[in-house]
Amino acid sequence: MFCSKCGSDIGNNSFCPNCGTSNVPQGGSIPKTNLGVSAGLLVAGVYFSLILDGGVIAALLIAGYVLIAEKEEWLRKNVVKAIILYFAFALLYGIIRLIPNFVDWIQDWVYACNGSFNTSKFYQIMAIITDLIQLIQKVMFIVFGIFALSHKNFNVPVADGVAQKHC
Repeated sequence: MFCSKCGSDIGNNSFCPNCGTSNVPQGGSIPKTNLGVSAGLLVAGVYFSLILDGGVIAALLIAGYVLIAEKEEWLRKNVVKAIILYFAFALLYGIIRLIPNFVDWIQDWVYACNGSFNTSKFYQIMAIITDLIQLIQKVMFIVFGIFALSHKNFNVPVADGVAQKHC
Protein backbone atom coordinates (compact mmCIF):
# COMPACT_ATOMS: atom_id res chain seq x y z
CA MET A 1 0.00 0.00 0.00
CA PHE A 2 1.25 3.51 -0.77
CA CYS A 3 0.69 6.87 0.92
CA SER A 4 -1.98 8.97 -0.72
CA LYS A 5 0.01 12.17 -0.09
CA CYS A 6 3.72 11.44 -0.69
CA GLY A 7 3.61 8.05 -2.42
CA SER A 8 5.87 6.25 0.11
CA ASP A 9 5.39 2.54 0.69
CA ILE A 10 3.46 2.22 3.97
CA GLY A 11 2.90 -1.54 4.07
CA ASN A 12 -0.17 -2.27 6.20
CA ASN A 13 0.24 0.81 8.42
CA SER A 14 -2.58 3.27 8.85
CA PHE A 15 -0.21 6.27 8.89
CA CYS A 16 2.64 7.10 6.55
CA PRO A 17 6.00 6.72 8.34
CA ASN A 18 7.43 9.39 6.03
CA CYS A 19 4.92 12.27 6.20
CA GLY A 20 2.46 11.14 8.91
CA THR A 21 -0.62 11.28 6.68
CA SER A 22 -3.53 9.08 7.74
CA ASN A 23 -4.24 6.42 5.16
CA VAL A 24 -7.40 5.09 6.75
CA PRO A 25 -10.09 5.14 4.06
CA GLN A 26 -13.09 7.41 4.68
CA GLY A 27 -15.47 5.35 6.77
CA GLY A 28 -12.72 2.76 7.24
CA SER A 29 -11.77 1.21 10.52
CA ILE A 30 -9.21 2.63 12.91
CA PRO A 31 -6.46 0.07 13.63
CA LYS A 32 -7.05 -2.16 16.64
CA THR A 33 -4.44 -3.74 18.88
CA ASN A 34 -4.19 -7.42 19.67
CA LEU A 35 -6.21 -6.60 22.81
CA GLY A 36 -9.07 -5.36 20.62
CA VAL A 37 -8.80 -1.70 21.66
CA SER A 38 -7.91 1.26 19.48
CA ALA A 39 -4.19 1.86 18.93
CA GLY A 40 -4.78 5.50 19.82
CA LEU A 41 -6.26 4.49 23.17
CA LEU A 42 -3.03 2.74 24.16
CA VAL A 43 -0.90 5.72 23.15
CA ALA A 44 -3.24 8.09 25.00
CA GLY A 45 -3.05 5.76 28.01
CA VAL A 46 0.72 6.17 28.05
CA TYR A 47 0.51 9.98 27.89
CA PHE A 48 -2.25 10.20 30.51
CA SER A 49 -0.38 7.80 32.82
CA LEU A 50 2.73 9.97 32.59
CA ILE A 51 0.75 12.96 33.87
CA LEU A 52 0.07 11.20 37.16
CA ASP A 53 2.62 10.94 39.95
CA GLY A 54 3.83 7.35 39.88
CA GLY A 55 2.18 6.75 36.50
CA VAL A 56 5.51 6.09 34.84
CA ILE A 57 5.28 2.44 35.91
CA ALA A 58 1.92 2.00 34.15
CA ALA A 59 3.26 3.83 31.09
CA LEU A 60 6.34 1.60 30.96
CA LEU A 61 4.19 -1.53 31.28
CA ILE A 62 1.98 -0.39 28.39
CA ALA A 63 5.06 0.53 26.33
CA GLY A 64 6.66 -2.83 27.07
CA TYR A 65 3.53 -4.65 25.94
CA VAL A 66 3.33 -2.59 22.73
CA LEU A 67 6.98 -3.15 21.84
CA ILE A 68 6.77 -6.89 22.51
CA ALA A 69 3.32 -7.82 21.21
CA GLU A 70 2.14 -5.20 18.72
CA LYS A 71 3.21 -4.77 15.10
CA GLU A 72 1.39 -1.55 14.13
CA GLU A 73 4.17 0.94 13.31
CA TRP A 74 2.19 4.09 14.25
CA LEU A 75 1.41 2.61 17.66
CA ARG A 76 4.99 1.54 18.35
CA LYS A 77 6.51 4.88 17.28
CA ASN A 78 4.08 6.98 19.28
CA VAL A 79 4.54 4.93 22.45
CA VAL A 80 8.31 5.25 22.10
CA LYS A 81 7.90 8.99 21.45
CA ALA A 82 5.87 9.38 24.67
CA ILE A 83 8.54 7.62 26.74
CA ILE A 84 11.33 9.67 25.12
CA LEU A 85 9.48 12.91 25.89
CA TYR A 86 8.92 11.85 29.50
CA PHE A 87 12.62 11.12 30.05
CA ALA A 88 13.63 14.34 28.22
CA PHE A 89 11.52 16.33 30.69
CA ALA A 90 12.93 14.30 33.60
CA LEU A 91 16.47 15.07 32.42
CA LEU A 92 15.68 18.78 32.03
CA TYR A 93 14.07 18.88 35.47
CA GLY A 94 17.07 17.05 37.00
CA ILE A 95 19.57 19.47 35.46
CA ILE A 96 17.60 22.48 36.67
CA ARG A 97 17.49 21.00 40.17
CA LEU A 98 21.31 20.87 40.19
CA ILE A 99 21.60 24.63 39.78
CA PRO A 100 20.60 25.45 43.41
CA ASN A 101 23.26 22.99 44.62
CA PHE A 102 25.87 24.93 42.68
CA VAL A 103 24.57 28.23 44.12
CA ASP A 104 24.75 26.76 47.64
CA TRP A 105 28.36 25.83 47.00
CA ILE A 106 29.13 29.42 45.93
CA GLN A 107 27.25 30.74 48.95
CA ASP A 108 29.36 28.54 51.28
CA TRP A 109 32.55 29.94 49.74
CA VAL A 110 31.32 33.53 50.07
CA TYR A 111 30.41 32.96 53.73
CA ALA A 112 33.79 31.33 54.34
CA CYS A 113 35.39 34.56 53.11
CA ASN A 114 33.18 36.60 55.51
CA GLY A 115 30.99 37.83 52.67
CA SER A 116 27.27 38.14 52.23
CA PHE A 117 25.20 36.34 49.62
CA ASN A 118 21.38 36.48 49.61
CA THR A 119 19.73 33.63 47.69
CA SER A 120 16.05 33.95 48.66
CA LYS A 121 14.97 35.55 45.35
CA PHE A 122 17.02 33.03 43.41
CA TYR A 123 15.21 30.11 45.09
CA GLN A 124 11.83 31.72 44.37
CA ILE A 125 12.74 32.07 40.70
CA MET A 126 13.96 28.46 40.55
CA ALA A 127 10.69 27.27 42.11
CA ILE A 128 8.72 29.19 39.48
CA ILE A 129 10.85 27.73 36.66
CA THR A 130 10.45 24.13 37.86
CA ASP A 131 6.70 24.60 38.34
CA LEU A 132 6.45 26.08 34.84
CA ILE A 133 8.32 23.13 33.30
CA GLN A 134 6.04 20.66 35.06
CA LEU A 135 2.96 22.58 33.87
CA ILE A 136 4.23 22.63 30.28
CA GLN A 137 4.87 18.87 30.44
CA LYS A 138 1.40 18.11 31.79
CA VAL A 139 -0.38 20.32 29.24
CA MET A 140 1.73 18.89 26.42
CA PHE A 141 0.95 15.30 27.46
CA ILE A 142 -2.78 16.06 27.72
CA VAL A 143 -2.79 17.56 24.21
CA PHE A 144 -0.72 14.71 22.77
CA GLY A 145 -3.00 12.17 24.49
CA ILE A 146 -6.05 13.79 22.93
CA PHE A 147 -4.31 13.79 19.54
CA ALA A 148 -3.58 10.08 19.97
CA LEU A 149 -7.21 9.29 20.80
CA SER A 150 -8.24 10.73 17.44
CA HIS A 151 -5.27 9.09 15.66
CA LYS A 152 -3.67 12.38 14.71
CA ASN A 153 0.07 12.79 14.38
CA PHE A 154 2.12 15.58 15.86
CA ASN A 155 5.74 16.34 15.17
CA VAL A 156 8.45 16.50 17.82
CA PRO A 157 11.53 16.35 15.58
CA VAL A 158 14.14 14.83 17.94
CA ALA A 159 11.73 12.34 19.50
CA ASP A 160 10.34 11.43 16.06
CA GLY A 161 13.87 10.81 14.78
CA VAL A 162 14.74 8.49 17.66
CA ALA A 163 11.41 6.65 17.40
CA GLN A 164 11.84 6.27 13.61
CA LYS A 165 15.34 4.88 14.07
CA HIS A 166 14.49 2.36 16.79
CA CYS A 167 11.00 1.10 15.82
